[in-house]
Amino acid sequence: MQFIDAPGAPGYFTESCKPSEHTLVTIADEDKCELGGESEVVTMCSTCGREFSHEIVNFTPGHINVIDPAVPATCLSTGLTQGFHCSRCGKVFLAQKVIPKTGHTVVTDPRVEPTCVKDGLTEGSHCSVCGDVIVAQETIPSLGGHAYVADKAVEPTCTQDGLTAGYHCSVCGDVFIAQEVLPAKGHTVVIDQPAVEPTCTEAGLTEGTHCSVCGEVLSTQEPVPAKGHTAVVDSPAVEPTCTETGLTEGSHCSVCGDVISAQETVPAKGHTVVEDDAVEPTCTEAGLTAGSHCSVCGEVLEAQEEVPAKGHTAVDDEAVEPTCTEDGLTAGSHCSACGQVLVAQEAVPAKGHTAVTDPAVEPTCTETGLTEGSHCSVCGDVISAQETVPAKGHDWGEWKVVRPATADREGLKERVCARDSSHVETEAIKKLDRAPFPDVDYDSWYASGVTFVADKGLITGYAANGYFGVGDALTRGQLATILWRNACPDEAAAYDPAAARNETGLDGVSDGEYYTEAANWAVREGVITGFEREDGTHDFAASSSVSFEQLITILSRLCADPDEVAAAGSDLSPFVDGSDADVWAAGALAWAAGKGLVTGYVEPDGKYLRPVEEVARERAATVLMRAFELGIMK
Repeated sequence: MQFIDAPGAPGYFTESCKPSEHTLVTIADEDKCELGGESEVVTMCSTCGREFSHEIVNFTPGHINVIDPAVPATCLSTGLTQGFHCSRCGKVFLAQKVIPKTGHTVVTDPRVEPTCVKDGLTEGSHCSVCGDVIVAQETIPSLGGHAYVADKAVEPTCTQDGLTAGYHCSVCGDVFIAQEVLPAKGHTVVIDQPAVEPTCTEAGLTEGTHCSVCGEVLSTQEPVPAKGHTAVVDSPAVEPTCTETGLTEGSHCSVCGDVISAQETVPAKGHTVVEDDAVEPTCTEAGLTAGSHCSVCGEVLEAQEEVPAKGHTAVDDEAVEPTCTEDGLTAGSHCSACGQVLVAQEAVPAKGHTAVTDPAVEPTCTETGLTEGSHCSVCGDVISAQETVPAKGHDWGEWKVVRPATADREGLKERVCARDSSHVETEAIKKLDRAPFPDVDYDSWYASGVTFVADKGLITGYAANGYFGVGDALTRGQLATILWRNACPDEAAAYDPAAARNETGLDGVSDGEYYTEAANWAVREGVITGFEREDGTHDFAASSSVSFEQLITILSRLCADPDEVAAAGSDLSPFVDGSDADVWAAGALAWAAGKGLVTGYVEPDGKYLRPVEEVARERAATVLMRAFELGIMK
């Protein structure tokens, strides 16, 4: 019988429970959970250990898992991670682990200074998470009451406010009787000297004052500017002309009577001479000699005389021959003096280009090409520029293994450019890190497939003798293991056959075998469904050999969408023996043929599928390699 190794299990019962506080658990034999059958079941309290009942129960196989909830760590207490155990037999599947306590998150409680009438506090601290006090704050006594000080009254003056008497504390500054503002009294004005009125020509003075209480001068006497004359016009001015004198304006002051300005004679201005420039005669129009006039009165001072026109001076304009792109001109003439056209030149249309084709140059894998262009054979101008066409680059095909690698020599693979078959790229395949299979002919048709699946770790060979098993039929257990290793590499690497149990629900799968977990995976994923017997049960048949149509059907279930397989149809007429395929496999075989995964055996009378033939391990390796190369498998 198995008990949980925790408080409440045997050896840990140290507490007594009240009737309402018991934590009841049911304990059974661990092997009965795994194997089934009759077992004694004990109902007991996990805290105090008291047993409440014993009974014999017939178990079906399988554990009943219960979650052991996580307990978060606190500042002062450790916690636990989540775990789980069987509630029936107590077997622990995931043990709870201790989570270290987190410790306090310290926050400072600042010092509070005491006042005259209030106590203060010292600096302390507490945890911001759980609230525990880490350093307690202690009381600092108050300063023992206020220190009263009298605030004396201040008498107001003419210009400054005063204050009433008051009281305050000299320590904390608290005010007990506030001082109130007394408004300033203002000045008592006394006139010092009366104002003096200004005249037209003499300045005056403003009034002066002071305060009879404080003696401050409030306004000093300042000069007031003379008012100036108030002019009245006696006689209007007479403007002088170019040839006659004039008079200035006369005026006096209407306030004081003084003469401001007497009328005076203004001399004649005389003419303002403006030169009238000579006008040069042109070919068709007369000119003028130089002259002058007054710009003010307009009088002509020197008259201009007419000069006769000169007539045209003819010059020939030579003809211009037209080019491919530019118009030409006929012969003409013009006047060299005034530029007037005497005989107009007429446009002669451009001749246009004489186009010659510059042929296109096709680009290759490594060299650029040119588009078709053209130029003029007469003037050489480019009509349509040729543009560079980038090199196409290689269109490499799939890598093909020319010579498989072994432990003793490097292999060789090559690929050919689809654009130019003379371009071939080769690459060495490193020597194998493992020993070669003794039964593999590394110069044979199947060597590249064997090397491929071995390098990927999908087929490792027989453990007993290191042989690959060339010529041996591939079994259903072996196929499930190969596909599982590719789909679940981490689980496959950590696989322990001894702990593996058949969970497929099918016959034909043994516990603890190399293929057991692979079979569980294949059935769970719907990749392998097993053979249906007459009584309705299914047999996985792990040791039975795999036919070619079974291999392709299983690969289609793993790698293809059902709609894609359905769309491929079931026509196998391109193969001589296509009718030999079972109906359930025809769709998968048609899909594989369409993908290039299945090409058939070429015989003189046509191609053969051999759908019901047992698949040898080396043929399976070749099919799997091709599935990876075509991107069907990843």
